[in-house]
Amino acid sequence: MNHIIILRTLLSAFCILLSLQLTALDLDHYRSESVLASGRWVKISVSESGLHRITAASLRKWGFNDPSKVRIFGYGGKRIADALTAANYIDDLPQVQARHCSDGSVVFYAVG
Repeated sequence: MNHIIILRTLLSAFCILLSLQLTALDLDHYRSESVLASGRWVKISVSESGLHRITAASLRKWGFNDPSKVRIFGYGGKRIADALTAANYIDDLPQVQARHCSDGSVVFYAVG
């Protein structure tokens, strides 16, 4: 009995999926390699929206010897669109604007 109900549910879901028009973007919309494929990466998060500062000491602790080469990547805490279109599609992590300070720290804005 339970197997029949599960099978009917799966069959219904499959029929709904078949009725949708599923499309992909042209291959030229996709990057050949992610920015995450090379380099040193540290995942950070912020709890509040605003300007955030990563000190030179923190950067050195994380293994970054030259703070001027540090870049910040991410979506900025914004919601990513549910529908895939060429206009709103982001294939890889975008770089976030950041300022390198004279003391070796990095300042950037993020949404918490």
